[in-house]
Amino acid sequence: MCYKQLSHVRTNMIKATIFVLLLAIIFYYSLRKLIHESFLQDGKSPGNIYINQKNILHEIKLYTGPENTKAISEEPLVDSKFDVQPIMEGSKKNKHFLHQKNSIHLSLVVCGDRLEESVVLLKSAVLLTDQPLVFHLFVEDHLQKNFQDQLDFWPDSFRNKIFYRIFAIQYPSDQNQEEWWKLFKPCASQRLFIPHILIDVDSLLYVDTDVLFLSPVTAIWEIFSKFSESHTTGLAPEHEDAGTGWYNRFAQHPFFKPLGVNSGVMLMNLTRIRCTKWQSLIIEYYKTYRYKIVYGDQDLVNIYFHFNADELYIFDCHWNYRPDHCMYMSVCKSAEKEGAAIIHGCRRVMHNDQQPAFRSVYRTFKKHRFGADLQHELLPNLKRELSTVASTNCGKVAYIFVKRLQGEVLKILQ
Repeated sequence: MCYKQLSHVRTNMIKATIFVLLLAIIFYYSLRKLIHESFLQDGKSPGNIYINQKNILHEIKLYTGPENTKAISEEPLVDSKFDVQPIMEGSKKNKHFLHQKNSIHLSLVVCGDRLEESVVLLKSAVLLTDQPLVFHLFVEDHLQKNFQDQLDFWPDSFRNKIFYRIFAIQYPSDQNQEEWWKLFKPCASQRLFIPHILIDVDSLLYVDTDVLFLSPVTAIWEIFSKFSESHTTGLAPEHEDAGTGWYNRFAQHPFFKPLGVNSGVMLMNLTRIRCTKWQSLIIEYYKTYRYKIVYGDQDLVNIYFHFNADELYIFDCHWNYRPDHCMYMSVCKSAEKEGAAIIHGCRRVMHNDQQPAFRSVYRTFKKHRFGADLQHELLPNLKRELSTVASTNCGKVAYIFVKRLQGEVLKILQ
């Protein structure tokens, strides 16, 4: 009799545990849907959902035991393989930007001789953007202090708009550090591991260091509002024309169809990425295709979205305008219509003679003084620089480099 009563009690306890777990799961996904709908309505970042996720998992653990939290998240939200603490930070008075709802989060990876162009990149962002900017900078050790000094030297009116954090370059502790470091370009593969390092950030825009903003960062940030519930990432196509495409003609590994994607300008909903198997699959794909990839981390991104296409949102080429779009003929139709919003000077064209139109834009922003008039100095200087390369293929479509910027400057003046 006593045994039967004990068995009955145990059965009721199991039923109660299952019931609580089901309620927790329903609550979790209802919360995600609610946040997503709110996100679509106001067109802004959905805030720090990571904190909500962590609290929900904590409650489930309290009531049902730690083993039941595995049903919620594919990968651990906090990965012990990383040091998530920054090496350096900006002014404490702006630290609240980290979790301010209207803040824009921007991340880049800086190694080798990329410091100068990284500072010019950030300068282009802050010149045109009114909303608070948070920079998450992954910087090679010997460059960190120099980077901090340059940002701290900015005039107060611009430093008051930013908060920055400088992190060490790092890869999972159970991986071959040197191997990942040397993948394609030095430390470029760092971007693949950002979601599990910036665990207190919901969404961000990752850009390569050879990028310049010709529009406010808020403009591309608004694309997050176009994400469906399944989208984790936004990218532009690698090519516009199948006849000149690399992936469709030469790739020996899977890629996102039809023409692949370019990873130089990358919108990332980190909260959603952390709820996928992103990191473990990236490592798995590297082991499988390491001898077939050519463009390192970008190839791994293409492989991932080949197998997880529903997670990727494709945006137009004027958000990632590259030499490939004008070096033979103009092929980016959205840039012809809208003007380039972001230019990406891959293959060092910001510094060499291959596509001097890109170098002209870079020089203009580099020389521009903080506080100088955008309408009467930046724009005329840009047009003057571009006029000297009018005979080159990209120089023949100089209006693409001017149109969007000119419109944004006029908006600022209104």
